[in-house]
Amino acid sequence: MEKIKNFFKEIKWYEYLFVVVALVVIIALSIYYNSHIFYILSSTLGIVGVLFLSKGNIVGILICITQLIFYSIISFLNGFYGEIVNNLCVTLILYIVNLVTWIKNLYNKNGQVKINPHITWQEIVIAISCVLALSVGMYFILDVFNTNMLFVSTLSFTFNTLAIYFLARRSFLNFVFYIFSNITNFIMWGTLIATTNDYSILITIINIAVYFLLNCYGVYNWLRTQKEQNYEFEDASYDKIMKILKEN
Repeated sequence: MEKIKNFFKEIKWYEYLFVVVALVVIIALSIYYNSHIFYILSSTLGIVGVLFLSKGNIVGILICITQLIFYSIISFLNGFYGEIVNNLCVTLILYIVNLVTWIKNLYNKNGQVKINPHITWQEIVIAISCVLALSVGMYFILDVFNTNMLFVSTLSFTFNTLAIYFLARRSFLNFVFYIFSNITNFIMWGTLIATTNDYSILITIINIAVYFLLNCYGVYNWLRTQKEQNYEFEDASYDKIMKILKEN
């Protein structure tokens, strides 16, 4: 019981407020526009999952893995096959890798990960180059499947794959690429609404906007947490450092 109390103590009141307001708006719009239950489940799980990721908490990965299932279903229903391939063939596998990596690099018993400050420019360039090469091949694969908004779907794949990679590397850069992914997803789903006048999927747009704000917060929070974690190790006595290491 004490562990559960400590876990929820780490969530600030304004984080609770933001999530509650976002969920109330999404659920209200879902009821008004008679949205499919999968849109509601995907949105709810996604927002809660990204909140925990922005806190650097491993629970976020577990929630996001579940959310992938529902998002893949609504992507299939709207012809965004690139999202399905990305989610089930790339993102899901990388999330599992993330889960293993984070378990090995937990900072405390409440599930917070040790943020990695040692990402070099060489690694960033290599990662971007490899994912771009992969994206070229993905473009032609998605073309075969007649994917809607082919170029934007490919961009979404590119940014999302880079985000998941840097999430596995425990770097704040994952949120930077998630922000780019949010922008491409906003264009993709916004264009769909504009061309079909199907406002039942409006909550997807609201959901992406919430993701965008949470990812911006994630950049700030991870950089702040990274400094706090490094400061604690640099200024701690030998006994304190050994105690922290033993806890993990």
